[in-house]
Amino acid sequence: MLSHKTKRWLLFFFFVSLCLFLCYQFSQIHLKSWDEAVYANNAIEMSKTHNWWVMYTNGRPDFYNTKPPLVIWLQSISISIFGVNEFAIRLPSFISLFLIVIILFRFFQKRFNTLLFPFFTLGILLTSFGFLSFHGFATGDLDAMLCLWVTLCSLILFDKLVLSGPLQNPKWIYFTGFFFLLAFLTKSTAAFLPIPGLLTSVFVLKKQKELFQNKHVYIVFFILAFIISGYYCMMELKRPGYFNHAWTSEYKRIYENIMPWHSHSFDYYFKTLAVRFSPWFWFLIPSGVLGILSKNNLVKKLTIFSFIYCLSYLLIISIPPVKLEWYDVPLYPFLSVLTAVFFFEIINRLKSAFPKRKFLATIPFIVFFAIATPAFISIIKKNKRPAFKEPLEREGIALRNCITDTSITSLRILMQVEHLEHYNQLNFYREKFSRERGFRPEIIYSIEKINLSDTILVCQSAKIDSLQNFHIDTIKKINGCLLLRVY
Repeated sequence: MLSHKTKRWLLFFFFVSLCLFLCYQFSQIHLKSWDEAVYANNAIEMSKTHNWWVMYTNGRPDFYNTKPPLVIWLQSISISIFGVNEFAIRLPSFISLFLIVIILFRFFQKRFNTLLFPFFTLGILLTSFGFLSFHGFATGDLDAMLCLWVTLCSLILFDKLVLSGPLQNPKWIYFTGFFFLLAFLTKSTAAFLPIPGLLTSVFVLKKQKELFQNKHVYIVFFILAFIISGYYCMMELKRPGYFNHAWTSEYKRIYENIMPWHSHSFDYYFKTLAVRFSPWFWFLIPSGVLGILSKNNLVKKLTIFSFIYCLSYLLIISIPPVKLEWYDVPLYPFLSVLTAVFFFEIINRLKSAFPKRKFLATIPFIVFFAIATPAFISIIKKNKRPAFKEPLEREGIALRNCITDTSITSLRILMQVEHLEHYNQLNFYREKFSRERGFRPEIIYSIEKINLSDTILVCQSAKIDSLQNFHIDTIKKINGCLLLRVY
């Protein structure tokens, strides 16, 4: 019979191994256009210019990304170590994944003194598509690291304020403030979104006196206000006009529809959650009921805390007219906690009701594995073969496949788009191509720029049609694109 310590380490390494497997799979996926490509190019430029505050694109200061630079710093350092590739760009997200898994495992194993709760919590979290998807922990965006910091803040608050007795050591308040600052430096305004839910839970669980009568809370508040306001003043001095752009892109969207093409109804996130947290979504209500009725005081408090946190967060992100599906990423750790309550309570109730029929307690495990296994496989398939293929990624994917083709000694890419940002993903692979092959493929916008004997990569159907009057030899087809030689 294995000891509890041995079981704990085996379970811990099991989840770490799952994370390693996921990170390997996600590092094989091509870079995504839009935000991930924007951050990747910012990080590449930062690694060249060593300007750690002003974002650059194509050698020029850029206002497209006005978010604070914490993730870009980490990506830039990662590029300096591992080179220009998908793994380097996604490493901050992968690190965040490992840290969340380790933190949740240690926290719940210590608090419950059993492996059941951390097992179900992490099992659900690592089989949630919304958590491990585009703009979540599968790509090099900001939301993964944001999720890490707000989860840490929330767990510290729950542990040191809700569960503990009278406050004596104020260090936890300063740690909470520090992690909040990191959340702000990751994604600015998004760091504030969990606060209403956390404060509401403090009042519901009757811990407001311990919080608001502590002078250290106000000290941390003023320190954070000073640092955050100082950050904006510094950025305005370094890059005049920064504050106006940051206000428009980060704060104005709260009350104004600045992106009509991303406008959705109030119930948008509630609908998408049924898909992004499927099939665990259907356990939330019975789990909440079981948690509130639980005889275990820890389970009851954790259920109330998690429910208020999730509901408040959902309601807040539902207010602005602009809605993007990945804004719900910080919800998943506590959604997983809520769902884990169902399996934890069912097993304990079966053991209590049928002490001589212990085999009945294995039924929830069978149900859990029957749901979790196909969900985990589905996550890998959906990320590697998404249902929607972004047209702007065709040239980048094709160029990625050309990097290892040593027969290509020169290359030009025939592509024309409306906005320079549409070249971001392609520019990432041009930089990767340049570092690995020694020359940088040139982008040309029209057939008038084509020279005889050029090797051309072309994907846009209108551009392919425009080449009809040329004598061309099709070298090969890649990702719906043509690699041609012009005679």
